[in-house]
Amino acid sequence: MGRISEMVAGMRGARLSEIVDAIAKMEAETLDVGADSFEQFWSVWPHKVGKPAAKKAYAACIKRKNDHSDIMAGMATYIGTKPPERPWLNPATFLNQERFNDMPAQVYQPQPKGLAAERVKLQLEISDANRSAGQTSDYHSNAGRLAIGSRFDDERNRGRLL
Repeated sequence: MGRISEMVAGMRGARLSEIVDAIAKMEAETLDVGADSFEQFWSVWPHKVGKPAAKKAYAACIKRKNDHSDIMAGMATYIGTKPPERPWLNPATFLNQERFNDMPAQVYQPQPKGLAAERVKLQLEISDANRSAGQTSDYHSNAGRLAIGSRFDDERNRGRLL
């Protein structure tokens, strides 16, 4: 028999409003379980949406015998391994699906080789030089494209790039 069923059975003869009040109080106590722990979770979570749903999911997660330290460790793994092109999970989804137990595979990112690698290197050099000079233009500006293209062509013409 569940906790609410036991409480209702013990309140035989009580008014319906008293039973409803007792259930509401019990639910409020359930949500307060680990309130400090939830606030710690919430302060670290990067995508702060749906706080009431997340709080409810956190309480349910703790009730299912999940440990706060496991949730925080799993969250750190999620934050550190989430590919940039993927959207952030809502915190309630993360908790309800127990995604803190996930073991994500390492994402393979191929490195450019040959001429493509040299072009990327030159783009980064120009971006860094512009940033240090206080300019906001980079490869995507006309000046940046011209500078990269001409320097790239000079290097290729000198035989440094094959």
